[in-house]
Amino acid sequence: MDIAAILADANRLLAQGKVEEAYALAASLQDGYPDDPVLLSLMGRLALATLKPNIAAPLLLRALAVNPEDGQAQLALGRSLRAMDRSFDARKHLEAAVRLLPEDADAHFQLAELLEGDGDAELASRHYQAARALAPDLAAIPAALAHLHGVRGDKQTAQRLYLEAIALKPSAEIHTAYAGLLAGQGQIDAAIAQFEAAVALDPKNPQAWNNLSGPLKLRGRLKESVAALKKAVALAPGNALIHNNLALALRLEEGAAEALEHAKLAISLKPDYADAYQNMGYILNLLGQHEAAVAALHRAIAIDPGNAIYHGALGHVLNGQGAVEEAIQAFRRSLDLDPASALVRSNLLMTLCYSKEIAPEALYAEHRRFGDIHQSKIPPAPHANARDPAKRLRIGYVSPDFRTHSVSYFFEPVLAGHDRRAVEVFLYANHLHGDAVSDRLKGMADQWREIRGLADDEAEALIRSDGIDILVDLAGHSADNRLPLMARKPAPIQGTWIGYPNTTGLSAIDFRFTDAIADPVGFCDGLHSERLERLPNGFLCFRPPEEAPDIEPIKPRGLGQAVFGCFNNHAKVSPYVTRLWADLLKELPEAVLMLKNRSMDDPRARAEILDRFASNGIDPQRIKTVGRIPGRGGHLAAYNLVDISLDTHPYSGTATTCESLWMGTPVVTLAGPTHVSRVSASLLHRVGLDDLVAASPEEYVLKAVSLALDHARLAELRLALRDRLRSSPLLDAAGCAAEVEAAYRRMWVDWCASS
Repeated sequence: MDIAAILADANRLLAQGKVEEAYALAASLQDGYPDDPVLLSLMGRLALATLKPNIAAPLLLRALAVNPEDGQAQLALGRSLRAMDRSFDARKHLEAAVRLLPEDADAHFQLAELLEGDGDAELASRHYQAARALAPDLAAIPAALAHLHGVRGDKQTAQRLYLEAIALKPSAEIHTAYAGLLAGQGQIDAAIAQFEAAVALDPKNPQAWNNLSGPLKLRGRLKESVAALKKAVALAPGNALIHNNLALALRLEEGAAEALEHAKLAISLKPDYADAYQNMGYILNLLGQHEAAVAALHRAIAIDPGNAIYHGALGHVLNGQGAVEEAIQAFRRSLDLDPASALVRSNLLMTLCYSKEIAPEALYAEHRRFGDIHQSKIPPAPHANARDPAKRLRIGYVSPDFRTHSVSYFFEPVLAGHDRRAVEVFLYANHLHGDAVSDRLKGMADQWREIRGLADDEAEALIRSDGIDILVDLAGHSADNRLPLMARKPAPIQGTWIGYPNTTGLSAIDFRFTDAIADPVGFCDGLHSERLERLPNGFLCFRPPEEAPDIEPIKPRGLGQAVFGCFNNHAKVSPYVTRLWADLLKELPEAVLMLKNRSMDDPRARAEILDRFASNGIDPQRIKTVGRIPGRGGHLAAYNLVDISLDTHPYSGTATTCESLWMGTPVVTLAGPTHVSRVSASLLHRVGLDDLVAASPEEYVLKAVSLALDHARLAELRLALRDRLRSSPLLDAAGCAAEVEAAYRRMWVDWCASS
């Protein structure tokens, strides 16, 4: 038997990729030559070729003990040890392979990958370059170099190398890696194109579809994201991560019931999957199952108590239930773990506005802390706007609420009233889901820009390229705000308005629209990082709801048998105002109170509020709870059942106050020292109902009792209020727009005159 010839044939077959044939030849020699180093080397390389590095390594070690100059054995052993996560041991064998096989591209490539993993980028780059010189047509080498340059921050070179790799041989892996680089740079659309190319090359790869879904979701293309994830789930029904990603996408796409199924599947596949419990908590909250939502989030925290995101999610759900102080604790715990989270800090600030436990000065300090942390430390680039005081101004409005939302109820009249000879209006929409209101606003804008999927630097570049003169935020610290974008100062003059009852805390925002009743001159000025611009006839203009039903005359009742109501969201129903309402109901033993908000669909929230009244001496039977009524018309019709609306405190109503007045139901409010508790006072002033504004808790109860006993006035107001609103500044869109534009022009002239 010619062993040398047989081994030569086996090596030739292995080089050709014919592993089974090579193994059959080599195996025929094992019994006769168990210690032959050439045979051991060959058997080790065959084991590696069949993905058995744990079998390959001892064979190769035996071969090298006899012949340490076997370069192929050194290379194979280095690769085997890498596959076994023994990089330290692998390095010396790969270095030996490079020394013995200086013309072997794979030896250089394997050593380069190991060196990159060890953090030796410079030496890794030299070996990648050597490998590329030896094998210029191998796409994996420029792709690996691209990754190395990307990690080192040379994104331009990385992009060029990825494109060179794709030109040599497109593969799903290279397209995916390139997409990751692009996504990291905020080039989301380009990343989507690369992920789509990966899916086209490997359509049966569930991870490829999963990868594609992420940037689609970022761009707000939720239907496509859901479709990609459904393909991924069909290909990998046992993958918990993909089920959870699908649940998240469905939740955002407003398919909460289906989302819950996939969140539960993810948990059944991986019982300790904290992210899935967090996702399920949000989904259950959307479905009105608030108690179960809290339990799911507590389970996520129990699995990973150091995760800031889970504590922030718990705060969000608790706040929606009206558990304000508990929500504040959860947000503070989240910020202890991640102080840099702008999202959680905004949520904390919004929730603090609901609390009676914090003084105005302390609340201002909390807002300034947001500014200190998130205000850009880099001075903004100079603005190229022409300093022409008489020019047609480019006004930009940034909002997540250009849709059916309370903000649009007050913004749309001003948008419609703007004098387009004086201003050109750009709307920067940051919402996920548009609707008929979005379409209407889009049609009224001079320019419409969707920025939901844009990173802050992309959105800033867009706003600067649009040449915006005055940029106005309409969200403040409410959900889905873009305050970090505003902090970059993309426009020379910036303001905030409508969507939030307090300061932003950002020095990059120059002014805040308000009025002298919502923010009395003096005390309130010292509680703002912005300059307060007080509009003469009120800072709000209301668009009456087209869906509003006819007003029904007030029901005949016995003396003191009033029906009070509050339709504000549950977070505003503070323990403080509950005690006030209890005092009021004690004064009128036959009166009842209707509480209507979506939280009343949840048994836990309903039981909690009834217990709160019981602990204040009020029979729960006197509290009528009503949950969500579908359609705005049905919601508004419920006001026909109410004689007097009771405003909340310390966070007063805005849209709810206007809706109540439009339906002929007067509102009694308690005005506090700052904006958050004075908006209803401002609104009532516009329609001549200042006598329904109380300055103390005792006066609040007294005014509500007096009005309840004045059946004639209630009857008159029921039928007259709608006409009173029509003739008031509250519905004067042209007048409000003119005041806003006058303020803009004054600010612009001042900016033009500044250095």
